Amino acid sequence: DALGDAYHTALICAKLDLNRGTREYEQALKNHVNGFHGAELPGCIDRKVFYDYADKHAALSAMAADLPAVTYGAPGSGFDVEGEVTACSPFLCLRWRYRQGPWHEASTRLIGSYNLPNALAALAVGLHYGVDEAEANAALEAYVPTNNRSELKRTATNTLIVDAYNANLTSMRAALDNFRQINHSHKVAILGEMRQLGEASAQAHAEVAQRALQCGCSEVWLVGPCFAPYAAGCRYFADVDAVRAHLAAHPLSHSLVLIKRSNGTRLYTLPDML
Repeated sequence: DALGDAYHTALICAKLDLNRGTREYEQALKNHVNGFHGAELPGCIDRKVFYDYADKHAALSAMAADLPAVTYGAPGSGFDVEGEVTACSPFLCLRWRYRQGPWHEASTRLIGSYNLPNALAALAVGLHYGVDEAEANAALEAYVPTNNRSELKRTATNTLIVDAYNANLTSMRAALDNFRQINHSHKVAILGEMRQLGEASAQAHAEVAQRALQCGCSEVWLVGPCFAPYAAGCRYFADVDAVRAHLAAHPLSHSLVLIKRSNGTRLYTLPDML
């Protein structure tokens, strides 16, 4: 996870001479402003080095200064592509328009209102490169995720919401808030621990466990040692093998199951048992 990468980077930096490193890095940038070691880059139209900006937003603004911009967001703020959620039970439905043109209605195969920005971004890219609005809308509706991200899978016995590519606190919140809004007689949330959170881990796992218990679930399953201290009211499993053993002995049926985890917990192996 990005937060884990930042944490470990900080640990490394704590052992370095940062002042010297910063000086040498800045000098290297100046020395190689036209490309590292002057090497030609095949197919490169132009090359620039950007450095010494106050923050990420300033750097991105500078990098995009000479590029055409296509903006997207909520209606009423003057974005090129504007859109909003019209329904989400469980698939995301939205309406959108391009540069104050006619509204389009799209029924996607994506789970979760949190995918609205992704849908609008995809539309913005397509429209910028000349895709017809009706064709862009049809393409958005036709897309079916198959990468363990916001997938809806129907098995012989259950309906699964598989968002099992990765997990951090923000994505856990979004997934659980969306799960709360879906009506079903028997909802089960299977949540894998979030790794590499450093000192924030305890608070994050406590929050996720509490939030899961407020989602109207019949059962909440927590997987991984980071969840162990906060599993009151939930079913706790030390690892995915323990979950698989439980499912083999006590299969789930007629349930709506959310699977949300980080890569290390290997919850992606569960759908074949559900």
